[in-house]
Amino acid sequence: MNTKSLFVDPEFAEGCEAMLIHLYGSFEIYEHQAWGPLLFQEYYAGKTVVDLGCGTGTSTKSILKFNPTCIIGIDGSDTLLTVARRITDKRAEFRKAWAERLTDTVKESVDTVVAIQSFAYFEKPLRVLKQVYHCLNAGGHFLFDTCIQNQPLQTLSAIAQEAFANAAESHGIELQITPPEKPAQPVHSEDSIRKLVAETNFEIASYTEKDNRYSQQQVLACLTPGITSFEEHMYRMTGDKDFSLSLGVCARANIQRNTPEQYLFQRNAFVILKKR
Repeated sequence: MNTKSLFVDPEFAEGCEAMLIHLYGSFEIYEHQAWGPLLFQEYYAGKTVVDLGCGTGTSTKSILKFNPTCIIGIDGSDTLLTVARRITDKRAEFRKAWAERLTDTVKESVDTVVAIQSFAYFEKPLRVLKQVYHCLNAGGHFLFDTCIQNQPLQTLSAIAQEAFANAAESHGIELQITPPEKPAQPVHSEDSIRKLVAETNFEIASYTEKDNRYSQQQVLACLTPGITSFEEHMYRMTGDKDFSLSLGVCARANIQRNTPEQYLFQRNAFVILKKR
């Protein structure tokens, strides 16, 4: 079976980012629904920022709109950084590093570190917190979000990823959406987050939770443009239009079959830590 991995194919990585944006109907809705830390714009304007787990740079582009002095995108994947480095804004630069060894790469002190939809992938979150602490100026902030409840119902992205993976598998292609070498950790809770922070010198400046709920009708409406984007990017990769369209047909069938009638549910925690 051929393997088409998000983490070894820059074009597929870019296509997956586009698919997720389409899920929410627009980039602006994606920012506010998916990325809680972006609601706190005052932590970016005129600041030096590290975007931890920047991926293809989609979050970096969002932060640049808030006029930081500079922003350093950090990710462990060469493939994702290949896409991120297509950003031409001179305030942005990108470096390869794992979050657990952040200070090996970021030697300078910064005002803000942000981890958007990446905290759950950190294998050693306490070590990451301590690394971030050392990177921050006095009074600096670490902003991150993490899923604290997503069972028993599925999230939008999980439904989309499962649909695409099943469709591709039926055509002899294995899609790897989650990094095989760094699987997502179990979801956090408010208690586990507070216990982690208690082992550092951070103080919790803000802790909020937000529920995201979707009906089946909303899911299907959101996923339709996402499937179209998926088809287009698969066509650009393979050059086979009929094959790409057939993947889309299979993905739609998977969504119809697997999307529950009840509301989909996900609860996210948005956390702001301050360096004492």
